[in-house]
Amino acid sequence: MTISSTFLLPMKYLFFFFVAFFFSAALMPIARRAGLVLGALDIPDTGRHRHKRPTVRFGGAGIFLSFFLCTLLFCRPLGKTAAALLLGGGIIFLCGVLDDTRGLSPPAKLIFQLIAALAALPVLGIPAEFSLLSFSLPLPPLLGYGYGIYRFLLYMNGVNFTDGIDGLCASSSIVALFAFGAVFFYHGMSDAGILAFLLLFCLLGFLPFNLSPASLFMGDSGAQLLGFSLAVFAMTPIGGRLCTEFSFFLALPAIDTFVSVGRRILQGKSPFRADRGHLHHLLLRAGLSPKRACKILVFFSMGAAAVGLLLLLPPA
Repeated sequence: MTISSTFLLPMKYLFFFFVAFFFSAALMPIARRAGLVLGALDIPDTGRHRHKRPTVRFGGAGIFLSFFLCTLLFCRPLGKTAAALLLGGGIIFLCGVLDDTRGLSPPAKLIFQLIAALAALPVLGIPAEFSLLSFSLPLPPLLGYGYGIYRFLLYMNGVNFTDGIDGLCASSSIVALFAFGAVFFYHGMSDAGILAFLLLFCLLGFLPFNLSPASLFMGDSGAQLLGFSLAVFAMTPIGGRLCTEFSFFLALPAIDTFVSVGRRILQGKSPFRADRGHLHHLLLRAGLSPKRACKILVFFSMGAAAVGLLLLLPPA
């Protein structure tokens, strides 16, 4: 199978993807009104929240509902990947809604994240080995569980960290989802490829509302859902192994997490305490505008994803 013929495969699913896009875009005004009613408002301040006006942070509801319904419509029967996404994704979406509307403490959010990861892992399958390029290391079940939970926590929190300037979290996630979908279709995993592109097009329906100056934020309900979903895709076996090369698709949230958490620990602060020390904050302090900072980090994500694609899409 050649690469050119492989990338023609998603064309027959374009109807599904455009339905996801239009459904998501249509739900965003409803999500904004619901956020106003529920009090899911992000109020500007002199700290981390420096947007100019109060903004609803409930776009994640539109993303989740459009993805959930399109998955049920177009992915029947549900495979393991879809079941893990809907089961664990529903749990982490509930966590995000509670945080957006009522506020949750970091320990409470961590408990929700652990529950979502533990619900999804048996469905996906416990990682049996750690692999990087040509190196592989078998993992006993207990270590496999631990490694799987680590991956979920890393990407859920890492993607949430990138949700700090208009358009960044959605745009960088779109890059990652495109790369995942391309790999899945190339390797004949059309079910997982459809799911990745469905979520991508749901994000495209949200993105116009989130570009600077944003009229709608995705909130924790969207950012944690994206992190969970990307972790599921990152743990999809290809050729019987877990591809750590997938981490290239998620380089931005992974690096941001390691840098931010490591810095907080070295400074004697709680690793769970939010601050203005993320990569996008550093670019803003260097004098870049939010739009330019977003573009730089998205281009970085595209470059890292291109490296991952080169590793995972060898010439036929």
